[in-house]
Order: sequence, then C-alpha cells, then structure tokens
Amino acid sequence: MKVPHLKPYQIILEALCLVLLIAGLTLTAIKYPALPSQIPNHFDAAGNVTDYSGKGSVWLLEGINILMYAMMTVFIFIPAVIENPNVTWKINPASRPLLARDTVSLLEETKLECVVLFDYCLIPMVRGGNMSSWPIWAIIGVMTAGMILRLIHMKKVSVMR
Repeated sequence: MKVPHLKPYQIILEALCLVLLIAGLTLTAIKYPALPSQIPNHFDAAGNVTDYSGKGSVWLLEGINILMYAMMTVFIFIPAVIENPNVTWKINPASRPLLARDTVSLLEETKLECVVLFDYCLIPMVRGGNMSSWPIWAIIGVMTAGMILRLIHMKKVSVMR
C-alpha cells in the first residue's frame, strides 16, 4: 500500500477530522450515562423530532461516523482510486499527479464535511430536543458546491492540450 504524500492543506483537513471525531466520541461518552432511555433520533426538514430510539443509538451514529471516516481514509491509499482511471475525458499524462492530488483533497474535504454533519446531528440527540435545520442545509450546500468546484478544477487541470 502506497502512502500518499499529503500537502499542508490536506494535513489540516485530516487533523480537523480527527479533532471532531474525538470531540463527538467524548461528548457521547460524557453524556451517555445521563441520557434518558429514549432519545430523539429522527428529525423532519424543519428540525422537529419525528422519532425516538434507545439511547444506544448515539453509539451507532458515532460508529457510522468512524467507519465512514476510515473508509474514505483507506480510499486515499488505493492508487486505482486517486489516479482516476475511469474519468470520462482524455487526460494529459503530465496532469496525472495534479489530478491525484486533487482527488485526495476532494476525499479529505468530503470526509471533513461528513464528520461535521454527523457531529451536528449528534448534538440534539444528546441534548434531547429539536435541531435547527438551517445548519444541515448549509453543510449540505457547502458539500455540494465544494464537490462541484473541485470536480470542475480537476477537469481543467487534467484535460488534454
């Protein structure tokens, strides 16, 4: 398995992911003993609680967050993923390293946005109330815009000349 050389920007994103994962786990561990047996686990688009589950569901949410983080981290170590062999446009061979670097950045950015989203969903679960829905939509908007912009940039740097 080839270890990628991360750029400073990518290292900062990775560090933020780890800090947020640890913060979510710490919050869960601290709040778990005092949680009621039933906690909110589903919210509508307005942020109102629509369903409840056992308090163990906070650990399930954190487990999914960790597995998703781990999966995206493993993808960075798979050359077939970061070298983009299946892109639909012709790639300038000299641009392959730039494309691989941008793919790693895209994975790091997506990873951070997912961790933020999961941690934000954790807060009303342990707090036991409704959530404000605008941050969810803001996070999803930033994720979508970031992916689109990154993909446009990747196509520009890798296209045949």
